[in-house]
Amino acid sequence: MYYGSLYKTAPPADLDSYRAALVANLKEPGRIEATKALIFASQAPCEARIPNVHAPVLVVMGTRDSDFDDPAAEADWVATHLHGKKLMVQNAGHYPHVEYPEVVAPAVIDFVKDAQDGEARRN
Repeated sequence: MYYGSLYKTAPPADLDSYRAALVANLKEPGRIEATKALIFASQAPCEARIPNVHAPVLVVMGTRDSDFDDPAAEADWVATHLHGKKLMVQNAGHYPHVEYPEVVAPAVIDFVKDAQDGEARRN
């Protein structure tokens, strides 16, 4: 049930079949334990590596992402610390690229083109 709640306005057409496959996968030995380890893992190792990131970054986040108390503040923090850009997708949940591909895809394509242009200028 939780997985379906991550799509706030436009769940994918294959949500039911994907959810069934996900449930089957989680019933395999060790899967639940691995999932719990991921969910409850410390973020400190990732945060410690942030100063080492020098690649272009685009933070894409839904304004209704229930994994965060304040999705915009989270996106601001990540974009600021990674010297990146931010795209907030209005009304999207945790998977804005699935709910609003018509918004996310062009932004990602433009971001990649800009990154390639910047790399070409540096060479």
